[in-house]
Amino acid sequence: MDSQEKNELIQKSKELRQEISNLKSELNALNEQKESWFKKKEDLHKNVFSLIENIRNIKKTKDTFNKQVYEEKAKRDKYNNEVQKLVSEIKKLNKEKQDFFQKHGIKTDPARIKETIGRLERSIETDALSFDKEKKVMEQIKKLKRTYEDSAEANKLIEKIGEISKKIDDTRKKADESHKRLMELSKENKEGYADFINTSKEINETKGNQEQAYGTFMDFKKKFSDTNAKLKEKLLALHETQDKLDEARKEVQREQRAEQQKLLEEKTKQVEEKLKTKKRLTTEDLIILQGGR
Repeated sequence: MDSQEKNELIQKSKELRQEISNLKSELNALNEQKESWFKKKEDLHKNVFSLIENIRNIKKTKDTFNKQVYEEKAKRDKYNNEVQKLVSEIKKLNKEKQDFFQKHGIKTDPARIKETIGRLERSIETDALSFDKEKKVMEQIKKLKRTYEDSAEANKLIEKIGEISKKIDDTRKKADESHKRLMELSKENKEGYADFINTSKEINETKGNQEQAYGTFMDFKKKFSDTNAKLKEKLLALHETQDKLDEARKEVQREQRAEQQKLLEEKTKQVEEKLKTKKRLTTEDLIILQGGR
């Protein structure tokens, strides 16, 4: 190998070492990016899993609300139907009462008659009435009692109307309470539905970001793989170049040793010639003579 070829190999080795250094730096940077996007992809995957678990819980709560709404609506409708039936019944009884009053000529509500009887009886007991006045009051009480007894059937109707009226009030109260509860449940259910929609939207957005992160990760992974392949090629080329340089150095060493051996042999012959001619030997000659032997 001549000097030019050797210099070219040395220059190539320097260039390869620089390229290898650059590729290693690039590889480290790519690896950091690759791992960063992989971590981001994994974090988004965990976030999606958490959101899916959240939406499952929302759905369970929503299903519970739907069941409660259905049950509460059924209760409200039941109470409203009962009220309608009771109203129809009380209308019928009021008609019977009106007809009874007309038939028997009752102009005053028996309840008022009973109230008047009680008031008059108390006045006899508590007020200092004259004999004539007390007699008149007693006659009035007897007359009222006869009227009240004549309206005994009407009293039954009135009592029944009162009972049904109370049932209507109680049932209406229950229906109102049930309706109020139904409105509260519907409001809560609407809020749950909004959470369901928002969480679903967030899941889709997060999945999109996850896919994008995965795509970016794969891009950096490919770049990392390509750069790593280039690095291997450069390392192989450097190894081959170093082998050639090592072989060139060995060749130079072999040539140098051969040249030294040839020179030693020539000097040895010169010293031996001096011995034959009995010329004076120098210290160097003695050393050469010893080395040659």
